[in-house]
Amino acid sequence: MRVEPPGVLLGSSAPIQRLRALLPRLAAADSGVLIIGEPGTGREELARLVHEAGPRRAGPFSVVGCPGLTVSEEFDELFGGPGLPGLVETCAAGSIYLASVDERPGVLQNRLARYVEDAAHGAVASAPRLIGSARRDLARRVEQGRFREDLYYRLSVITLRMPPLRERREDIPEMARHLLEEAGRVLGKHFEGISAEALGLLTAHRWNGNLAELAAAIQRAAIIETSSWLQANSLPDSVRAARPLAVAS
Repeated sequence: MRVEPPGVLLGSSAPIQRLRALLPRLAAADSGVLIIGEPGTGREELARLVHEAGPRRAGPFSVVGCPGLTVSEEFDELFGGPGLPGLVETCAAGSIYLASVDERPGVLQNRLARYVEDAAHGAVASAPRLIGSARRDLARRVEQGRFREDLYYRLSVITLRMPPLRERREDIPEMARHLLEEAGRVLGKHFEGISAEALGLLTAHRWNGNLAELAAAIQRAAIIETSSWLQANSLPDSVRAARPLAVAS
């Protein structure tokens, strides 16, 4: 059983409300987008929402930057190899999500920059929308000479920041309940809710792994819980070690 993280825009915290309000305004935009956020915050899901809110929603959404690919394989995936088209061609009517673009090597940055420049000047018949993500603001890497300045400006026409869970703790109870409901559906269990003690621990935990870690913790707890309420003793040891906060169940 695998429980997917909840919708990244679930919650009522100020940064999430701002993102929800901004998405409809991107409906007519077709420019580059840069999503800043830690791994596990839901950057890819937000990129998909940006795609679905934009003018290319009917086109494909493809992800580049899967772990394990060599630079050569990633290059071929994007730009094609002998007799094989790349995503810039097959995804021309849609969007390409460049995961962790801040970690892409210089040779790939150079080719991307050249392609984006060609597309901007009409040298490419049809080009996909590029949506990139980075752990931190790329401006610093540009200053350090570790990321191409021209590519940075093309990608960051619109910059969105996906906050880590520790900066939106008020959203954790709603997310946890959503995840528990989904886990119960998958497991064939009915849960009434989450105890106040468990909610306090969930809200207090630092969540270095963000949404992905929260989803795994709720999944584990749902599997071993024997009552209709998720109790604190079903949570992982790392979560139970936190100093609980007072949260209404």
